[in-house]
Amino acid sequence: MDPIAIGLLLLAACYVHGKIVMSQLQKTMDFTDVDEGVPWKQGFHIEYHNLTFEGEPIVVHIVPWTHVDPGWRKTYEEYFPDVKNILDAVVDVLSNKIPEARFIWGEISYLEMWWRSASSSQKKQLRTLVRENKFEIVTGGWVQADEATTHYQDIISEMNDGLSWVWETLQVHPRFGYSNDPFGHSSFLPHLLSLAEFEGTVINRIHFAYKKEFAHNKSLEFMWEQDFGSYQPLFTHVMPFFAYDIPHTCGPNPKVCALYDFSALRRRTEWGDLREDISPENLQTKANDLLQQYKEKAMLFKTNHLLVPLGYDFSYATPQSLERQLTSYQVLIQEINKQSQVMVKFSTISDYITSVTQSRFWTREPSPMLEGDFFPYSDLRQDYWTGFFSSRAFYKALIRQLSDAVRASQLLLSVCVIREPMDLSNVTILLQEIQSCSHIVSLYQHHDAITGTSKLPVVIDYGKKIFSAREKATRLLEYLLEKTIVKKETPCNTPHLSPNYVQTRYDTVDQPLMIHFEGLGCRPVVLFNSLIQEHSELVSLIVSTPFC
Repeated sequence: MDPIAIGLLLLAACYVHGKIVMSQLQKTMDFTDVDEGVPWKQGFHIEYHNLTFEGEPIVVHIVPWTHVDPGWRKTYEEYFPDVKNILDAVVDVLSNKIPEARFIWGEISYLEMWWRSASSSQKKQLRTLVRENKFEIVTGGWVQADEATTHYQDIISEMNDGLSWVWETLQVHPRFGYSNDPFGHSSFLPHLLSLAEFEGTVINRIHFAYKKEFAHNKSLEFMWEQDFGSYQPLFTHVMPFFAYDIPHTCGPNPKVCALYDFSALRRRTEWGDLREDISPENLQTKANDLLQQYKEKAMLFKTNHLLVPLGYDFSYATPQSLERQLTSYQVLIQEINKQSQVMVKFSTISDYITSVTQSRFWTREPSPMLEGDFFPYSDLRQDYWTGFFSSRAFYKALIRQLSDAVRASQLLLSVCVIREPMDLSNVTILLQEIQSCSHIVSLYQHHDAITGTSKLPVVIDYGKKIFSAREKATRLLEYLLEKTIVKKETPCNTPHLSPNYVQTRYDTVDQPLMIHFEGLGCRPVVLFNSLIQEHSELVSLIVSTPFC
């Protein structure tokens, strides 16, 4: 048989009964980075041919947003002034200047930090914006977590820390996810989101060859399920182009899209073109050029709804940049909407996904299904993002030790409260102490933290945070174990428990402590099993003398 025909048969086998099975697709794909001589370097030529949706217009959902890393080139705290500027601007512009605008936010660690410094007026305005669905919380985790090197228990904890704060503070439960920057996507996170009753999510960093394949087949939107038994499949949208910033979201030509970042006026794009403000002289041309990009991007999807994110890393941190961006798009939207074949509006992820899944172009055919994950990730050539699987192994281990201590503290506090009534104020203080340690565990799940992809000073800062939290968690364990296990009358008269190790610095490994018997006669040893079932393991102790 012809080798090409064999390849086509193998590829067809990956789409069994309309389901894309990633483990099979990987065996048949050509992962070569081929430049086809078109603006979309890793894609193909898109020829717009008066796409119609049975008389319905193309609905373009412009979603303003920003991505704020809780540590990357700067530390978590060093980035906060920029984050504060962004959130101050969002609340002011959406509340007082451009009420039809929308904004989405994902990193709850920063939102919580901003909330502590916000005025009562700002808090009231934000609550109103959330209630009116103008400011939408997406995913709602403490950070935008890595999905390759994290432990599932820590991802659950990180999500719980964020979602709990959102519910307690803003009285909302997010139903839609947005994950633009993790370096590949696992099968666990959509399973977790599905269990949390999410209705859909947006992802970005998958192998460029998959994006090209899915775009060819108009399968960039699918229902994601897993072979280990998902609660229910999760609607998933894949950003089709190279990146998630403004040059790579309005359409297939990044040189054109880059000109529509009005927050960076009078600065040249990566392609050397000068960004210009909108004027009466250039309005029609700029509107037509942008509309053409929207139309070409719409060719890659099945429904008449099109998602266009509008932002990038720490976008809108400079004064007036958000207002200038949204005001410029107001003018463009008014001009483009004069045409009957398209309708452009500010939107949110929930508005977009709900519109797609309720569209007759989506519901009249069986939804495309996908099973599997998106590892390893490659963004160009043969550059595979796999080194972070094992880089900074010391800190990957240290965060697991802190996570274990936090989990044990939570369990012991529950046992203490059940066994013996405790003063409510004391319980509250203990809960706050445990939560502060849990927040460090959650912070380190960030996709530039546990992966080791941050700058060295940031890595050191993370290490010091983990070290400090682990010291606190150890003290909590000592206190709770004494209250739970150690009786007041013990034959050994030992007043205080201490761990059998010591870590002297944030960058040193644990050193075992020697148990001294001289003059004491005996020493109690407490072995605590924080699991929910019995298990056997070998425990080694260093003693000062073999004679007890």
